[in-house]
Amino acid sequence: MDYRSLYELWQAEKASLSLLEIPADFYISMDGKLTKLYQKTQDLEWEELADEIIERMEFLRKDIAQLRLTKILNSVIYNIPIELDHTTWGERRLIKELRNSIEMLGMEKPNILDTQENHAITNLQNDSDEESSQIEENRDAIPLSPSNLTIRILDNVEAFIGLDMKRYGPLVRHDVVHLPVENAKALISKGMARLIETEIEENR
Repeated sequence: MDYRSLYELWQAEKASLSLLEIPADFYISMDGKLTKLYQKTQDLEWEELADEIIERMEFLRKDIAQLRLTKILNSVIYNIPIELDHTTWGERRLIKELRNSIEMLGMEKPNILDTQENHAITNLQNDSDEESSQIEENRDAIPLSPSNLTIRILDNVEAFIGLDMKRYGPLVRHDVVHLPVENAKALISKGMARLIETEIEENR
């Protein structure tokens, strides 16, 4: 998806009261294309312009996720039907978990949504050919398990020792790695990483 297509999707999502239909791997595919674009534009004469375009695309991607999250929260809380075929893997998992949580707590319908909670959920929600290949390359070194999370690095991270006593890093922007859950969540909470949607994560 190029910049124009992403921008048009963003405009349409803003204008629609319901969720637009997007591929189940939309976030994975989008992140992978951004990663490839970033790698291809380094050391070029127009690198600064390319970085600006990439930043705008990253903003559009993030805002689309937030717009859709608000719609999902409203639909789940007010029991409005959701077309699951219109959602991504991570969104489907989120819908299921929200419905289960509301049922377990017997929650009453609130009048407003807590935007801080929405933001926290957004940070944990997010998922491309490039990322998929990176995930495959790292499977042997750091096997996926219930104690690991797959994340995409958003800012440079110095080398550190994980809770599993293994050395990680240094990590740079756009790296895709598997980290112990606690370490991954710590980076996500600081805005230094983003959770990647995968079929494995969806089935947890």
